[in-house]
Amino acid sequence: MKRIMRKVMAWMLAAIVFVSIPTVDTKAAIKYSTYKNTRFTYTVKYPTTFQRADYSSGDGTKLISKDGKAKASIWNSYGGNKKRNGKTVVATAKKNRKINVVKATKSECSYNYKMGKNTIQYCYVFIKNGEIAFQLTYPTSSKKYYEEVAKGMMASLKKNKSLTLHD
Repeated sequence: MKRIMRKVMAWMLAAIVFVSIPTVDTKAAIKYSTYKNTRFTYTVKYPTTFQRADYSSGDGTKLISKDGKAKASIWNSYGGNKKRNGKTVVATAKKNRKINVVKATKSECSYNYKMGKNTIQYCYVFIKNGEIAFQLTYPTSSKKYYEEVAKGMMASLKKNKSLTLHD
């Protein structure tokens, strides 16, 4: 009987400790650096926990988390098809795989899907003469944190909506 009581008490103590652990406010915990594309003059914020390696062409940058578990690419497409927009990008993605649509309008879109243990997130903003986008790949087990990262990056991406790309 004493053994059972000890186990019950241990479980209750563990539950109390677990409930009393403060939750981390991921929005406050994420700090951002700014990537500025000098060739096309757009900017996108990315977490300071990522290291950057710009494309030699000047079209964008690759990012990798310091722990190596997440990666991202930021790029733009100059000119392009006038019919391509957020809704058409999402429609094409739906044909190719099962996706979770976060947002799909003519001027922007965001969607994700799972691939193995990772989640792949795409975000696009369509501007007068092209698009600016990023892809974020992260462990699904860290979904809450990286969803906030994607929101922060997308918010900075949207600030480029009035931009016209010049080469």
